[in-house]
Amino acid sequence: MAAIKSLKDITDSIEEQLTCPLCLDVFTQPKTLSCLHSYCTRCIAQWYQASGNQGGNRMDCPMCKTTVVVPDGDPSKLPSSFYLDSLLDLLHGMKSKGNQPVLPHCMSCEQPRVLVAFCTKCNGLICEDCFDAHRLFKEIQDEHQPIRLNQFKEENVNSFIKNQMLCKFHEKKKLEYYCREETCRLGVCQKCATLNHQNHQLQSLEDAGQDSRELIVGAMNRVEQRKQNDGQELEQSKENIERIEREIAEAKKDVDDVVKMICKMAKQHGIAKKEELKQTLQELTTANHEERTAIRTRLKDSDEFVQHCRTLLERDVAYEEIESKQMILERSQMLSEAPSILCRQPIQRDVTIRYSVTEQVMQSLLDIGRIVKNVTDPARSTIELLKTPRGFINECNIITRNTEGEVCPTRIESIDVRIKDVEGNEVENKVSEQQTGKYRVSFKPHKNGRHEIQVNIGGERIKNSPQNVEILDVKELFKPVKTFGEEESGRGQLNVPLSIAVSDNGEIAIADCGNHRIQIFSLDANYLRKFGRKGTGEGQLYYPCGVMFNEDRIIVSDGPRGKGRIQEFDLKGTYVRTIYRHDQWLRGMCVNDDKNIAVCCLGKQELGIKPSIKVFSKQRHLVHEFYMPDNNEQPQYITYGNGKYFVSYYDINYVRVFDVNGVFLYKFGQKGERDGQFNGVYGLAVYGADMILVCDGNNHRVQLFTQEGQFIRSFGSRGPGVGQMLYPADVVVTADGRVFVLEWGGVIE
Repeated sequence: MAAIKSLKDITDSIEEQLTCPLCLDVFTQPKTLSCLHSYCTRCIAQWYQASGNQGGNRMDCPMCKTTVVVPDGDPSKLPSSFYLDSLLDLLHGMKSKGNQPVLPHCMSCEQPRVLVAFCTKCNGLICEDCFDAHRLFKEIQDEHQPIRLNQFKEENVNSFIKNQMLCKFHEKKKLEYYCREETCRLGVCQKCATLNHQNHQLQSLEDAGQDSRELIVGAMNRVEQRKQNDGQELEQSKENIERIEREIAEAKKDVDDVVKMICKMAKQHGIAKKEELKQTLQELTTANHEERTAIRTRLKDSDEFVQHCRTLLERDVAYEEIESKQMILERSQMLSEAPSILCRQPIQRDVTIRYSVTEQVMQSLLDIGRIVKNVTDPARSTIELLKTPRGFINECNIITRNTEGEVCPTRIESIDVRIKDVEGNEVENKVSEQQTGKYRVSFKPHKNGRHEIQVNIGGERIKNSPQNVEILDVKELFKPVKTFGEEESGRGQLNVPLSIAVSDNGEIAIADCGNHRIQIFSLDANYLRKFGRKGTGEGQLYYPCGVMFNEDRIIVSDGPRGKGRIQEFDLKGTYVRTIYRHDQWLRGMCVNDDKNIAVCCLGKQELGIKPSIKVFSKQRHLVHEFYMPDNNEQPQYITYGNGKYFVSYYDINYVRVFDVNGVFLYKFGQKGERDGQFNGVYGLAVYGADMILVCDGNNHRVQLFTQEGQFIRSFGSRGPGVGQMLYPADVVVTADGRVFVLEWGGVIE
């Protein structure tokens, strides 16, 4: 830092540091509050009295309003500041003048003098005579090196402060120790240490200062971190109000749009009603014109009759009167007894026209829309872990709620998800909105073991955060456990089983095709019941090819008389109804997100029937159908996941993927025995959030792919033992991640 060029510069700088915020004058006996603001003893005492004493000997700092404790209610007992007191001594010495009534003492000769220089060896300011004496003797000058005040630099001021570390009990004795005894807690000189602090916990002043420095640095760093956090929060607050301003502007635009739309509709309504009134007026005007014309005609006829009668009477010819009498009487009767023309059209004559307002519409206009303010309450928002295998891609849901516990939307930017693996490393994740108040978190772990999911909304932890989830290594999955079932027709035995399904309550259904029945097992492989017998009637089964659970129903496809049929049973196997019959054979089935049923339908070229997938609604109505890209592709098995259908085909070695509307997306697989190749693709099952299992029948294995078709691993080999397979036909995954593989020979693994 550059040298201070004049005595006034340095004194002005020091005075600025020593100005009381209350009286705006140089401190008098400064006291420092716990918030680190300092005031004159008299000023802070007056403030304390004026503030009315908050009770408990407390008051608010005049500057920062922090509540501080006043020892014994006496502001004079507030702590002093060594630094400020030392700086005051320096200022008074530097501003000393010969005409002052009281002069400061020279630290060398100890006489009241005007002070002109600083000497580190003398521990303070010295007078002109002592300065000259220091310069007179070379030994003293070299050792003391006095500096004139107008040549002070910042480090000289600090040096002065450090030289004021003197014992208050022994004059000019420097402080060398710090006594750590609870009853002392003060700096002491060597003499004090020897006389008054024997057996006390003494620490060198340098070490004590270093300890304090480390604590101060730690405290400063914490506050710096708080500052950084506050800065971030300030930025977030700014971004939040900017977002609110944008949303308000958008809402205003929406209001304007609605008002414009209503005004447009009202204007169109006005034009239409005015046109209607115009047409009504034209119709009534025409009718009125016709009415008046008829009245005028009758008036004319009456005038002519009266005039004829008057003329006849004036002529007074008796025979003429006798001759005309009969015609006059008949004409008079016709004219006088003719009905009123106005009475002929009473509706038109009595019609009234007005515009009637529809009260319901006017009432609805009072509540066209409303301003919706949603405030998410993190304390009521939750993490929902999905009951899916946890390995390749993992997901969980975040449900956001307001204070009343109602599901409500929140800004996706305010959701902070932190996922840490077993070693504490953060795992990258993605948050996406699924529906109002429901957000999906997807992440791809790189390690197995326990992962911690922590969710904050707006910086506040949500209700059940954190959550722990065990991640399994997909390469360690699919360890064989056991097999059950055998080929026969007895209880629990199977004959050419083609389809397997699992319910939400943990029951397994198997389409026992050769035995014309459905058999139900527990997840522990215990036989529970069966239903169906060979036949083509309602509730009977004829070579059932597909079975699936849909909520509280079991859906079965079979082929009586060479035609396709879908029947519905309850969970006990009681027949409910027949959903569909058709000339084409029906095979595998699945259910989509809307609980609609998708069915594989084989084509029949001789009947002009194309192979397709038919989709039935929850009400069992056919709502959609999409055809295969190639008429030679006969769909056999189908499964659904992430808005996509996965379809396998008879004697074709790839899997086609369609979107929920039946639009072809891509295919994967080819003929072969290597990883990712097939030799007869059969049953399919979605595994986890982003994987799919495929039965590779003639290769006697099941392969695991990403849903984009990337090979992950396979399991199984040809043979009858545990972990081996013979022509796997179908596969199913339970809610807890267990995999059941159905073999053509009647074995389930």
